[in-house]
Amino acid sequence: MAKDPQHQLTELELKKLNSAFSAQKINAISNGIEFILTFDEWLFIWLESGKLPERGCRRGQFLMFRKDNIGSYSKDNVEIKTKYNNLSIDRTKYFDHKDNSRRRNIPFLLTFEEWLRIWVDSGHYHERGFRNGQYVMSRFGDKGPYSIDNVKIILAEENRKFKHTEKAKQQISKSLIGNKRSLGFKHPPEFGEKVSLSNK
Repeated sequence: MAKDPQHQLTELELKKLNSAFSAQKINAISNGIEFILTFDEWLFIWLESGKLPERGCRRGQFLMFRKDNIGSYSKDNVEIKTKYNNLSIDRTKYFDHKDNSRRRNIPFLLTFEEWLRIWVDSGHYHERGFRNGQYVMSRFGDKGPYSIDNVKIILAEENRKFKHTEKAKQQISKSLIGNKRSLGFKHPPEFGEKVSLSNK
């Protein structure tokens, strides 16, 4: 193998790979994962694996992972492997997320590959969900679009904290102005007397 892996590729191929490298690096850093590979190191690992032509997120294709999804992206801590046996489930989840954002009038700019890569890099791919202890994809400050530089993977309970902030309470109070049922239904005094009698 040549010492300079770039000599094996055309200028167009290198340009595409450089974009893929940059996207993976951005995803990792935005999820708090240290990424210390240079482009040459990243490319050499791919070439050495023999799987560069099969790189991708589709069934049977290959991705670069951290070993056991722990630590940084570094020369001694990454491996090339395929991990998904049924990507149709992942695509369904992706389009569910995209449709939900559209209903909430939130721009969704992530491609399927970007969305999946962010989940993979987070190390919480198999822990997605809305229950306590599970993880969700959240926007920074709960503002702006779902885009590669504006999302992070956090615990579901952390994402729900916004609902309990003073700002959220004010928004809820404002939405209830004029709603006669906002404080619930008020029972007549005799209702309480009947309940007391029935409990004796």
